[in-house]
Amino acid sequence: MASAEAKALITKALSTNAATQQVLIHTPRASDVLFGRGGGTNTHAGNRLFRDLINAHRRDYLKARKNDKPAITQRILEMVKEGHGGRFLKKAPFSAGGGSNKKKGDGEGSVVGTGWHEVADSSAREKISQALRQRAPEPPCRRTMPVSAVRTIVAR
Repeated sequence: MASAEAKALITKALSTNAATQQVLIHTPRASDVLFGRGGGTNTHAGNRLFRDLINAHRRDYLKARKNDKPAITQRILEMVKEGHGGRFLKKAPFSAGGGSNKKKGDGEGSVVGTGWHEVADSSAREKISQALRQRAPEPPCRRTMPVSAVRTIVAR
């Protein structure tokens, strides 16, 4: 690839994506929360911080009335964005033509790599709400009586 072509490609990739009007982000910051599943997102520093925030607010969220829950999700959103300088990012392919075309091939609009784009606050709040609703696995109960003793009592 000629250097002029490479420069143009890099400029397009770093500029605002024309099809979605979203800035393409190549490298997420440590404070960013990444959408997705698997080890890459689970071990990301921003996602660990996000889980800590969720765990700190889960009990309040689950006890809150329906009308009070949006305020809790908004508070967590603001903590991530303003308190920690994080963003909520989703993986997205980027193309030479500036569009978000998932089809590989040569020519205008073909995929040249993947990056991240910031999602709308509404999507971030949905992610936060879902995480707050999910219960962490509860520790196994400690039995004070052996199971055989319980069976004997119940059988009588």
